[in-house]
Amino acid sequence: MRDGPAVLRAFARLKVRLLRNGFRRSAESPWALFGAIVSMVAAVVAVLGAVGFAVLGRRWLAPADRELVAILATSGLVLGWWFGPLVSGGVDETVDPMRLVLLPLGRRDLWLGQVVAGFIGPAPVVVASWIAAIVAVQARSLGSAVAAVPAALTALGVAMLGSRALAATLALMSRSRRGADVAALIAVVGAAAVFAAVQMARLVTRSTLDSAADVLAWTPPGAAGAAIVAAARREWGDAALRLGALWAFIAAAGAVWSRQLRRLMSTSDRSSGVVGAPGAGESALFGGWRRLLPRSPGGAAVAKELVYLRRSPGRRGSLLAGTVLGLAYVAVIVTQLELGVPAALAAPVATLFTLQYSSNQLGVDPAAFWIEVVVGPEPSARFAGRQVLAIAVVGLPMLVTAGLLVAVDGSLRSLVVVLAVIPPTTLAVAGAGSAVSRWFVTPVPDSGNPFANRQAMKGAGVLTALGATVYLAGVAAVIAPLEWGLWWASDGRWGWFAVIAAAAWIVDWLIWRIGTRIARAQIGAVELSVLSRLDQRVNV
Repeated sequence: MRDGPAVLRAFARLKVRLLRNGFRRSAESPWALFGAIVSMVAAVVAVLGAVGFAVLGRRWLAPADRELVAILATSGLVLGWWFGPLVSGGVDETVDPMRLVLLPLGRRDLWLGQVVAGFIGPAPVVVASWIAAIVAVQARSLGSAVAAVPAALTALGVAMLGSRALAATLALMSRSRRGADVAALIAVVGAAAVFAAVQMARLVTRSTLDSAADVLAWTPPGAAGAAIVAAARREWGDAALRLGALWAFIAAAGAVWSRQLRRLMSTSDRSSGVVGAPGAGESALFGGWRRLLPRSPGGAAVAKELVYLRRSPGRRGSLLAGTVLGLAYVAVIVTQLELGVPAALAAPVATLFTLQYSSNQLGVDPAAFWIEVVVGPEPSARFAGRQVLAIAVVGLPMLVTAGLLVAVDGSLRSLVVVLAVIPPTTLAVAGAGSAVSRWFVTPVPDSGNPFANRQAMKGAGVLTALGATVYLAGVAAVIAPLEWGLWWASDGRWGWFAVIAAAAWIVDWLIWRIGTRIARAQIGAVELSVLSRLDQRVNV
């Protein structure tokens, strides 16, 4: 395939076809269809917001405010393009290069084709519309608007190539266990920083914003906005200096992306391997302290999940992401609100970003569900491992957040309350999640590869958020009364504390028991329905 324009047209048509087919496939499920419609409506609203800003921005904002908004908004758009795919579960607006490895494509054709494909889709349209609106608001004349066009195109290039270089690098790092951990740490810390900055925006002052803009104006995310401002002012030297630095960044990011793509398509995945046998005659699955588990299908499922929690980049990344983002969210809440109680009591809110692993138990690691359908294990084994994962990803964020907040405010009483709340409630949350999982099936592949997830093309990201929101209300109904009662009893009423804690264990055990029984009874009847949502063609 030597005809360059033909290759680019083929990539563009392929991306359009992927988007169209993804939307059609969402019609198979009312929930997924609703999520896809919400996604499209949100994109349309964002574009209309950009148009409104372009029309009314000059009337609403003073010149100094317009310049500040240009730098901060451009920085936010670029950083969102960089880290958005990582915080939203691997949503990637380009074509997966691994699917093209057997085609007669040169590296240059593949690189250019992915650039073209990357600019097609709802998210690129939203970003481009807002950058165009920023240019329109900054322009003082038609000539200054035309002069700012190179800066606007450069901003799109910085966003696209920076995102691709980052995603390809993290995907390559995920090929090894240690690299996968480092990749997850980089992605989560970056995403958490952006998330916390957005949440804390309401607390900043004008002087803080000015200082932030001064710093961002000399970084790749904000320099394009500063170049737009300089072009509108006709400060050609300043604009040329910033654009030159940005073009150098684009060249470097493009080189990194090209190199990582070549390595990604030519190296093997070493992130998993065979667990060494712990001893003669002893199964590796039941090695170490896992030998205490019963030798049954349920025990094997629990042992397998414990191994996956230790060895799977996807599992470790989910635990890390949920814990860090939950901690950041709770920190924002306790900073903004006067709760009147120790901050550690807000620790259960940290589960917000991990609840999908409890309410969506059948959707996590779709390949495992296919294997179970073929093998036909006992119903108890179908949910034993999934509940272990749910308990881990729900309990760990609460525990870490509570410990850090107690270290800050020194309230040991609140730590006692939270430690009494976590075990029974995580058990109840896992059981209830098994019961409702059939209603919120969303594919979440166990992969460290940022190219692997196709949730955005089906509206499943919105579906997951809606499911988690509904489920969160039920979780709050379980945790809030218990936490309030234990906090009241911990003020010297230790007899009542023991009674409330014992009652909580009984109630939560019943919730777990009933939820698990419902899930076991339903699993045989809903297998085909679940399989229709876990379409392996878009989740490998």
